[in-house]
Amino acid sequence: VNYNGTIKKIEGEKICEYRTGYLDYKPLSSIRSTYVDCYYTTYIGGMAQVTVHARGYFYYIYRDKIVQIIDLSYDQIHNSAITRCWFRHRSSGVGAIAGSIRSEGHYLLCFVATSTQWTQHAIAVVDVWGFIDCDGSHTAWWEFRCNC
Repeated sequence: VNYNGTIKKIEGEKICEYRTGYLDYKPLSSIRSTYVDCYYTTYIGGMAQVTVHARGYFYYIYRDKIVQIIDLSYDQIHNSAITRCWFRHRSSGVGAIAGSIRSEGHYLLCFVATSTQWTQHAIAVVDVWGFIDCDGSHTAWWEFRCNC
């Protein structure tokens, strides 16, 4: 990215925060809950541009199945020069042994007649044994236009 006259690399960082608990006091037979916020932030020149959050609650019966997923995903734009082209999120896995929440977006930074554009995503996965996984990445490209 040519940022204020210097070439800057778009970089990213993923972070996962979580909490696990029970809905009642019978640990082996109760429904367990895991709150996860897996997020991925893109940086240009060391400055945060956009963060996408795969965030929500997973409710599951230990060693059996996922019974509910509440998706609370969102994105944060840290730079007012960024345009959101689209943002979407979804969950899957109810009734299975693992569930996921995925959030993804397409963003653009305009420079007169050209732009740097990228998609980025974050994904959180929880299984019925309490295993938690978090991932995220981005893909960037240059366009000779300033629209999505």
